[in-house]
Amino acid sequence: MAKRRRWLPRLWGTARDAQNIDELMGERTDSFLFHYNFPPYSVGETGMVGSPKRREIGHGRLAKRGVLAVIADY
Repeated sequence: MAKRRRWLPRLWGTARDAQNIDELMGERTDSFLFHYNFPPYSVGETGMVGSPKRREIGHGRLAKRGVLAVIADY
């Protein structure tokens, strides 16, 4: 049985492309941006696709943690 390969598209940018994050204790930058879409119809709900909801934010953070765990040199 052949192994199935999964892939993650990557784009490389410069330091100017990093995301600026304002926090209580100052500002930091994050150069890894994980984009996660979860449209309502994928879970049997109705609604407009717009700003991210709690589910999208939570699942995106979990997915980002998983991807960062296997990426070397980040």
